[in-house]
Amino acid sequence: MSDENKGEGESKKEKTEEKQKEQAKAQEQEKADEEARKKRLVKGDYIIHVHIIEGRELKGRHVQKKHNFLSNLS
Repeated sequence: MSDENKGEGESKKEKTEEKQKEQAKAQEQEKADEEARKKRLVKGDYIIHVHIIEGRELKGRHVQKKHNFLSNLS
């Protein structure tokens, strides 16, 4: 291998190492942020994530026959 190819290999290796360091730093920052969020919560505080989908045309699997509740009372 020529000296030029060795230099390219080393620079690729350095770039890979830099990316790994950046990823590790980002993960550490994420973990620190998560811990900070948890510390801010006091007893009785909650975080709620809601996903709403539209289901107008969905049919129920177990559809019960409608009956008149008031007719059962007499």
